[in-house]
Amino acid sequence: MPKKAKSIQLIFDDDRKKFYRARDQLSGVVLLQSLGNVAVVNIKVHVFGKADTEVTEVCQDTDGKRQNLVHKAEKVYLDYFQLVCGTDDTRGLSIIPEGEHRFPFSCNLPADLPSSLQRHKEKKVTPNAIRYYVHCVVNYSEKKSDNVYKPFQVQHLLNVDDPVFSVPPSPLIEERTVTSLACIPGDIKLTASIARQAFLNFEPILINAEIGNFSRRRLTALEVALIRNEEYNAEGVSNTKSYEIAKISTGRIAARQTMHWSSEPLPLPDYLTPTLLNCPLIKVNYQLEFTLKIPGAENITRKLDIIIGTVTNEIISQLQINPPQSQAGSRHNSTLSANPDTPPPPYSVLEPNNLDDQTPSAPEVDSMAAVVIN
Repeated sequence: MPKKAKSIQLIFDDDRKKFYRARDQLSGVVLLQSLGNVAVVNIKVHVFGKADTEVTEVCQDTDGKRQNLVHKAEKVYLDYFQLVCGTDDTRGLSIIPEGEHRFPFSCNLPADLPSSLQRHKEKKVTPNAIRYYVHCVVNYSEKKSDNVYKPFQVQHLLNVDDPVFSVPPSPLIEERTVTSLACIPGDIKLTASIARQAFLNFEPILINAEIGNFSRRRLTALEVALIRNEEYNAEGVSNTKSYEIAKISTGRIAARQTMHWSSEPLPLPDYLTPTLLNCPLIKVNYQLEFTLKIPGAENITRKLDIIIGTVTNEIISQLQINPPQSQAGSRHNSTLSANPDTPPPPYSVLEPNNLDDQTPSAPEVDSMAAVVIN
């Protein structure tokens, strides 16, 4: 009689589903193939999700030497177990006969789960992430077991039509007088605005701007960049990283000239990590950064806070009538071909044809590439 199964797989009922939302049902089967009768104590399915952070604090010891203190924290959001075969009594055994066998499992996801946030670095599971996965363990007799991991993505319902986001940000107005030894003083004025505060993660942001160059200098350009800020917190210590996601710019602006933008689109990638506000350990927010480059003088830089959401009122009404869909519908078509923030593909999961020589393996996560600006 074989001591272990030939192969074990975790299969979701809808493997085409890109992400799950609050109160969705996650269901599937454990597919086990055996070349003969296999004795198992039990088969357990663990649906798990947590946020974990690691923040390094640079400080000095009593001798004045620099040292790094590492602070860690975690918050568990999902911790569900289901026994799909056998019992918790380790003294009993169940015999699984030769062939292919399916053991179903299901879990109703709780409300207000934060969206998945994860990246891949040097093929290791890294901290500062929010991960969800299903873990199946097949416990054999003789204190042996096989483990299989399969990830799934969660997307928090963040409604861009929420009345909280209905008021557009106040327009940016910045005026400066520039001088030089050879030039008469002149004013430079920047006015910029957007019509809305919240956007879906694949629609362009329409920008209105006016630059009045009343000086004798030729301005280099106005650049508008979408910046993602990620703040990690652990044991009272925080660290923030910023990434440039997308950018557009004007050409040069001649002296004594005025430039206008009317609903100029800033195209966004097909997928962006949404604004993340409901996790105490990790915060994700977005800003539009306006930079007017002035040769020989300090640039004018101003920022507008925006929200990257996931659904609209229309999509929510459809979710209440129909089963949840794999992804939200689009109100606009993005024209950006590059995609610096792709949704993570599946983990490397342990689903070999032969498990005899395998050891339990943790899932790997994947990257969200972007330009790091600090």
